[in-house]
Amino acid sequence: MIWSSAQPENVNRMVQACFGETYEPKLKVVWARDTLGLNKAQYYQKVQTVKNLDVVWKQLSYSVANTLLIDDSPLKAHMQPYNHVVLREYDHQLFVRRLDPEAPKDNTLLSVIGLLSEAIRQSNVAHWIREGGPMKPPGFEAPEQSILQPSPNTPKPTEQGKEAATPEHSPSLSRSLTSSPVLGSNADILPDREVANMVASETLWFQDQAIVAAWAQIGTAELERLGIPAEVGAIDGAGEPSTVENVPGNVGELGNLKDRW
Repeated sequence: MIWSSAQPENVNRMVQACFGETYEPKLKVVWARDTLGLNKAQYYQKVQTVKNLDVVWKQLSYSVANTLLIDDSPLKAHMQPYNHVVLREYDHQLFVRRLDPEAPKDNTLLSVIGLLSEAIRQSNVAHWIREGGPMKPPGFEAPEQSILQPSPNTPKPTEQGKEAATPEHSPSLSRSLTSSPVLGSNADILPDREVANMVASETLWFQDQAIVAAWAQIGTAELERLGIPAEVGAIDGAGEPSTVENVPGNVGELGNLKDRW
């Protein structure tokens, strides 16, 4: 399934660009911003949203043992952190790097393929993540001393231990309930301090380039096993390369199609 906080028209364009006519029908459901329990004012504002997997489990035949949320925001997944594989945010630095022909390609998606190939072998993915599975690619031996840099999208607590107040992280904006199909998905938000401290203390697998490379190698091997070529970019439903220029929508999210494997 696809669950995005973007508006439905943009989500539909991205799904069509990424999956095309062949694979889009295989998706169980596609949920967009109108399924996040936002009122009318919040819907058109950039507010902090939450993807509560309890809502998914009530509507689809999945559970805590076999569900992974792949998202670049720890805050959106904080209600079920052990069902979350966090990605590095596709920021401006990654977006413009694609213009440098000598720059290495972003291998995030290859790494995710590697992660998923290992996750499907687990009887309980939440237990696997809680035990540090994403930090332990099969056959990988971590150096004795490994210093990880802070995540580029990790909120920084203030001196009082709280995340700096922003319009995107307002409890008053993220607790409201509406008649959305996923009623209450933004309810029961953790207090600001607790969320900020949890995210700030989290060790993220993509901060260690050796771990990323190890998962990418596993992902490449998995593609070879399946007979799928690893090619840069994405092909849309018409068989043409999908780009930010020819697929209208959210530049940040569509940028993934151009530079990520």
